[in-house]
Amino acid sequence: MQKFTVESVTQGHPDKIADQISDVLLDAYLKQDSNAKVAIETIVTKNKIILCGEIKSSINLEKQTIETIIRETVKNIGYINKEDNFYYSDLGAKDA
Repeated sequence: MQKFTVESVTQGHPDKIADQISDVLLDAYLKQDSNAKVAIETIVTKNKIILCGEIKSSINLEKQTIETIIRETVKNIGYINKEDNFYYSDLGAKDA
């Protein structure tokens, strides 16, 4: 008998949120610099987003721009109620 395990990550899971944030930030850099090298890891916890990694690009996205992109992404995912303990408007963003 062979055993195997399966992991199912559903919509709204922190890993999915992190992936979407990393993807949208990559897109923001590539939109302005098609040669940008972006390796972003995103950590999601209660009302906090932490970005790790490295970026090599001819452009520099300001911290405020990055925070706006993150908040809009979380809002588009559907975290629009303060009662959710993960509300797009209250998010703190930090780079590590």
